[in-house]
Amino acid sequence: MFAGQHVRKHLDLNGLLAEAREPRASRVGFQPDVGGEERVNPVEDEPELRHALGRMLRGRGYRVTEAEDGEAALGLASLPDVELDLVLTDLVMPRMSGLELVDRLAALRPDLRVLLVSGHLNHPSLRDRRLREGTALLRKPFEADELTAKLREILGGPAD
Repeated sequence: MFAGQHVRKHLDLNGLLAEAREPRASRVGFQPDVGGEERVNPVEDEPELRHALGRMLRGRGYRVTEAEDGEAALGLASLPDVELDLVLTDLVMPRMSGLELVDRLAALRPDLRVLLVSGHLNHPSLRDRRLREGTALLRKPFEADELTAKLREILGGPAD
């Protein structure tokens, strides 16, 4: 178990589950222009967290296609009829790291934007690594509003 892994599950999962269950317009501080309509692909190997992310993103207007790992995300990205605006992926995952996924996605879809999330921003794989244009980092744990703000930043500002 990586340091902080338990905290991530506890804070992120509980907060995202609660928000996903709450009607969008009734949320305290709800801002209808904060979400978007873009197509987002959350890649997360933990099913509960992946589904919670998907519900939260759908609740904010995003069109979501979930993937359980990097191979599934690459499979989606390789389909010509699947439209994607952004892949949201964990940095540390089994079988394929988020950075390997970023590199492989760039070969398939050079304009696809990626948000890497991690509680391990001092991870050795990030040392001396420059992220390609269209790729950003977000530290875990994060609040749903932080995630949405970061998505808006990457995807080009407030939704129309």
